[in-house]
Amino acid sequence: MSEQFSGNVDILHDNSNTLAIRLDGNHGDIMSADLLLFKGVATPDMDTDPAKATIHLDGEEGTARFGGNSKNGDVALFRSASTSSDITDFAKSTIRISGSDGNIRLGGNGRDGDLAMYRSGATSSDVGDFNKATIHFNGEDGNARLGGNGVDGDIALYKAGSTSSDVGDFNKATIHMNGEEANVRLGGNGKDGDLAMYRSSASATIVSDFNRATIHFNAEDGNARLGGNAVDGDIALFASDASFSEVSDFNKATIRLDGEEGNIILGANGKDGDLVLFPASVTDQSNWDLATIHLDANSGDIRLSGADCAELFELTPGADVEAGTVLVLGDGGALQPCDRAYDKRVAGVVSGAGSFRPGLILDARGGRRGRAPVALMGKTYCKVDATNEAIEIGDLLTTSDTPGHAMRATDSTKAFGTVIGKAMRSQPSGKGLIPILIGLQ
Repeated sequence: MSEQFSGNVDILHDNSNTLAIRLDGNHGDIMSADLLLFKGVATPDMDTDPAKATIHLDGEEGTARFGGNSKNGDVALFRSASTSSDITDFAKSTIRISGSDGNIRLGGNGRDGDLAMYRSGATSSDVGDFNKATIHFNGEDGNARLGGNGVDGDIALYKAGSTSSDVGDFNKATIHMNGEEANVRLGGNGKDGDLAMYRSSASATIVSDFNRATIHFNAEDGNARLGGNAVDGDIALFASDASFSEVSDFNKATIRLDGEEGNIILGANGKDGDLVLFPASVTDQSNWDLATIHLDANSGDIRLSGADCAELFELTPGADVEAGTVLVLGDGGALQPCDRAYDKRVAGVVSGAGSFRPGLILDARGGRRGRAPVALMGKTYCKVDATNEAIEIGDLLTTSDTPGHAMRATDSTKAFGTVIGKAMRSQPSGKGLIPILIGLQ
């Protein structure tokens, strides 16, 4: 049996005679402070205990609770075209909030899911435009946007032990993506940052092992690894005018590091390749003239700041040798300081004296222990003795009786095969250190 009424039905409190519930037939509304729904048949004690309801709409607090009391709470929203059979199947809803699984699903069944969040000052026209949201998750395109519209987007992840005060400070996060500065920070605050990238075929067990990644950036050790695990690692750098089609072709890069072949390629594709090395003391890298080594691919030149080409030779055990010393061959082929004039065993001068340094050192295997770099060509400083004969620019020099010193070669018959080189500065008298042009004769 049913009754029909028009207008409103008001239900009043027993004691105060005030409005408790209104059923508004004109607008199709129910007005109530609380709406409680119970499972099965409600018992008298349930009527007064909202906590025992399976659905509780609390007007005082402005909250809604679904589920509990052995029932899971679900909220399902359907399209207007959904049929009576569709709405009995939550899987056919376009929005579903599942209390049992703790999941929220947006979209599907012919609708894309979007989650848009706006600033408190957004107008009614703003909230109709997802592009004006400060946070937008777009299920159709699989994109998430945070920030914009006057707000910068940040994502901060914290370790489990972070306190409530910690999580208010992005600098205390272990991972921080900063949209304003376009930075991504991984690690810090007691955790090292790693970025590991795997092939599409990597399994769940593989991705837990950074050594199986094909790309791994390890902040703790300051290392970057590319390649391995059946993939070769390459780094390709392109010019600013390279097109999107060109950047997919590593052969069109201007710099390429090829892990498979172990090659470094600089230049080509409209750019010449240069390799420029500076000493630690240089503060201006833009001035290539300060470089100690410069390989110029455009001119085909190798430019070295050193003054001579030297080679390492074994020294006689116990020999007292310093840069600028004149050396001769000793027994067994080891070198020792000269100690007589016009010695045909002359081998050269120890490189590195004065302001000149060797530009190239040959036979560096085994290090320098018990060996010395002997200038073979170019300029070097040499110890000379002009006590008996003054040395002038252009004079040929030979060995002298003064240990480790050269002198002016005045006897042409003895000079053949004993000349060290040619003086580039005069030494009027006594001993000194002068630059010479190496040239054994």
